[in-house]
Amino acid sequence: ATAGSVSFVANRRNATARTVPSVVSFVANRRNATARTVPNVAVPNVAEKGFTLLELLAVLALLAVLAAVALPRAGDLSRWKLDGAARILAGNLRLARQEAIAGGYNKVVFYVYSNSYELCFSQKNSTIELPRGISFEGMTTFPGKPPSVHFNMLGRPSSGGTVILKTSGGEKIYIIMTPVTGRIRISRNPPEHWQEY
Repeated sequence: ATAGSVSFVANRRNATARTVPSVVSFVANRRNATARTVPNVAVPNVAEKGFTLLELLAVLALLAVLAAVALPRAGDLSRWKLDGAARILAGNLRLARQEAIAGGYNKVVFYVYSNSYELCFSQKNSTIELPRGISFEGMTTFPGKPPSVHFNMLGRPSSGGTVILKTSGGEKIYIIMTPVTGRIRISRNPPEHWQEY
């Protein structure tokens, strides 16, 4: 019984010895097959840094397109300043009208030579300068020296009138106040029956 068990163990060792090298050779053959199927890929050197010529040309082309789009709009900045100054002036005239309706003292005085106007309220006075590059065009059509307007308790102005603001390039905008109602509007076109002063 012992001789049979020794031969069984010996046979088992031989079978294991035969299968282990075959598994090792299978794995080795598999690695070689994988290495043969993968194409040669250049591994970049980590020490090499920089941009290719193609990348630089792509960035320059993108910057050229952005500049072509943005530069024509740079001239619109003066128009934005003009629109902003007109909205602020119209808002301040409306504020003076509301102050009068609320029962306070109000007056708006235009200093056309210094490109500013003054808000005179019962609580405080404040002077507003027009933005750089924006100026009054001629005298306003409000009466007085300096021209001014005030509102009564019903919100009616002392007179109607038009204020013209312009850019250094000559573009104009009109702030128009109707005489009876005190309605204030902004227009790129002069009011009806307008005569240049």
